[in-house]
Amino acid sequence: MKTRHIINILFSLMVVSCSTDTVYEDLARENQAIKVVATYPTLEGETRAISETQEGKCSWGGDDKITIMVDKNQQKTIGTVAEDGTVTQEEQLYWPDIREHTISATHISGNIMDQSKELAYNMYAEAKADWTGGVVELQFAHKLTKIRINIEKSSYVGPEGITELSIEANTNVNGAGTGVIKMKKVNNQYFDAHVAPGKIGDLVFTFNGQKTRVKLKKTAKKHEAGKAYIYHVSIKAKSYGVQVGDYICADGKIIDSGTQDLTGKNVVGIVFYVGKHPDDKSTYPSQIENSFHGYAVALKDADNGQGTAWAYDHTDCHTYTVEEGSDNEFSGYYNTVNIRKYSAGRNNFPAIQAVNNFSLAAPKGSTGWFMPSVGQLKEIYNESDNISKNFSGKPGLNGSWVSMKDGAGYASPYWSSTEMKGKQNEAWFVRFLNGEVQALPKEKDKEGGAVWSCWKVRPIFAF
Repeated sequence: MKTRHIINILFSLMVVSCSTDTVYEDLARENQAIKVVATYPTLEGETRAISETQEGKCSWGGDDKITIMVDKNQQKTIGTVAEDGTVTQEEQLYWPDIREHTISATHISGNIMDQSKELAYNMYAEAKADWTGGVVELQFAHKLTKIRINIEKSSYVGPEGITELSIEANTNVNGAGTGVIKMKKVNNQYFDAHVAPGKIGDLVFTFNGQKTRVKLKKTAKKHEAGKAYIYHVSIKAKSYGVQVGDYICADGKIIDSGTQDLTGKNVVGIVFYVGKHPDDKSTYPSQIENSFHGYAVALKDADNGQGTAWAYDHTDCHTYTVEEGSDNEFSGYYNTVNIRKYSAGRNNFPAIQAVNNFSLAAPKGSTGWFMPSVGQLKEIYNESDNISKNFSGKPGLNGSWVSMKDGAGYASPYWSSTEMKGKQNEAWFVRFLNGEVQALPKEKDKEGGAVWSCWKVRPIFAF
């Protein structure tokens, strides 16, 4: 008898359990539709005092798109947000069951690298709710930081002011990823950009076709998402007598980039940066230092495009070093002087030997050829498309420019003269396929005898 009672009790418990599961799954489908409303985020910081038309978008535009997810991508759809925040879903989402679930949404628009025409936005919202709570309110928050550059009126240069302004800043909201971001010109006084939280670097402004770099002083240690920061900058125009894209001849003459026929001119370099870069710590010969015009890149590779190792041993050449995430080092001339010093009388530094034996003669009045730093290579990459255009279809130049973007994947990396901080057996290079900056061992693999990294070398000069 006792055994029968125990069995009956267990059977009853099982029935109760099954009955609960049945109720759990049997919600009427019309009660399961997930409805959401989207609330636009507020912007904190100094620009809240600026009018909305200058500040940028401050409310939904009526046709903004958001991606809505249930439990981090269990269900997913696109929604269109009306001006009042109501959301129309392309495919209706439904509650999976009566438990609490996470409803999240993202809104991403614009190109973070080029905001010259429209600002980039990256916003996120998340709420926990269940089917009994009615409409789910999604309170969006900015994942980007607003940076405003205020060009002081006293420094306006011409009626149109500065024509272009870029800022070095983080481009990745999920980690490090520094890039040069084109800012939106609000008027002659203000330039805006939305960047990923983190540190910001230099400004690069364009006036009369000339690019000049300016350091921001006393920037915030950490720029936070959803906040706005204003920096006041005084910029004065300086004439260097040269602009990016101009040709430099073997006799030292500078030819304007708009010149169509260059037959017999013996062009050996093309300008990629005007003026002396603020991060260039090199000490140049007095004739260069006193009238610094800029930097130019050679028309072809020093190693005939074959690629070479940086060096075959662990020698620390005492160049300027940088750690991962930094590509501003611009002291290629200083680096080259030191590499030549430590490689003198030795034949196990093939990269610098390729520069020393370069077939093109350096122009008169220049520093002579040297190995570019990681920052100089990155600047060449940024200007590479503009440079290539200047060699298209012009008599005297056809075929003379060897593009640094030729080839795919491993065909496109170029060695810099910059060693890695804390690991001087490695050196930095730039992959011209996509502008990626990396470091690898510069020596030969001692065991297998194969070269670790066989990258190209492209010399530059200052003038």
